Amino acid sequence: MRTCVEFEDALRAAEGFVNSRVVEPVKNQIPYARLYVSAFRSLDVYRPTMGSIQGMMEYGGLKGCEEGVEAALKGLALLYAARYHPLYRDHRIFPALYQYVQAINLVEEGLASAKGSCATLKNVYEGFTEAIEKITLGNGIYVINWKNVPECHFTLYKKVGLRIARLIASELIGLYVVKVKDSAPLHYHRFLDEHHFLPERIDGLHYLDGKVSGTTQTDILYIRRGQVHGFKNKEEHEVAFLFVCGSEETGPWDFVQDIELVEKEFPEEAFNNIDAIGGRDLYKVLERVRGIGKNFYERLSPGYMRLFQDVVKVHGEYVPPNQEKELICFVVEGDGTLEVEGRRRDVGPGDSFLILSQMNVKISSSSMILYQFGYD
Repeated sequence: MRTCVEFEDALRAAEGFVNSRVVEPVKNQIPYARLYVSAFRSLDVYRPTMGSIQGMMEYGGLKGCEEGVEAALKGLALLYAARYHPLYRDHRIFPALYQYVQAINLVEEGLASAKGSCATLKNVYEGFTEAIEKITLGNGIYVINWKNVPECHFTLYKKVGLRIARLIASELIGLYVVKVKDSAPLHYHRFLDEHHFLPERIDGLHYLDGKVSGTTQTDILYIRRGQVHGFKNKEEHEVAFLFVCGSEETGPWDFVQDIELVEKEFPEEAFNNIDAIGGRDLYKVLERVRGIGKNFYERLSPGYMRLFQDVVKVHGEYVPPNQEKELICFVVEGDGTLEVEGRRRDVGPGDSFLILSQMNVKISSSSMILYQFGYD
């Protein structure tokens, strides 16, 4: 994989600590190691890559390159499992970064040795490497646009019949993009709170606890654990929207395991106002916030939910008020700069990024509107 100087510095510090167990010479790299580990953990390419390779093996398409493929699958299993590891705030983050890179090298070397035997495997290798290099060639600030997620990052979850890709993950919550052809089936969660977030207009229906609302220009549905919910697509083509989910018990990783399907009819009769069933018309929020000529933020989600959503207006410089919480941010409109521990990254509409706890973070813009999601 190709790397940049910033990544090489963080990796050198990680290797130095792993070999010496001495913190002092490398402690200035701890924040940057946290950024890179967070980015690798958010990246949703490991499971889809495993699925592609295993599918080819089942059809006998990888004969003669088993050794390289097995090495790649071993590395992918390590990467997939690593999402459960804590994102340490101290020197313990160095072994995590070191182990990520060792596993990535195992995958790349295994696929590189086997790709000559199968044209499809060559595409898998190139897709995996491209995804990894979006991190290793960057300065540690991981930004992803929900419109630009490669198809190879999506996994088909057969239980619900939906294709889903993770955009960003914190310790407790995650932001996902889901593709819906017909409907997201009615279901509930025992542990997870969830928001269905439509950044763009879709012709469809929201369902929550027996009530149905038609979609608005842009909207969000706030769903507590235990509430039956779903979505019906009324377009003639597949649509995509976002969901945020998480809990203190499971974090964002096990949303499929925490799905209990419900056999009920999806009513066609609907309210005209999503607020009537437990959501918000976000277009109305934006109309109000656009005219504010100063920094501003407001809680949008109901007070009974631990998973929250705020709207933030950045007018000049904005520093998140509580650095003890991790926040997932989504840029609604406007361009600006995200600065983390002195490093900068431009952000614009549709971009998502994670603000880690105990980091020096600042967002600058002449006029930008964000949604920030977190967990109390």
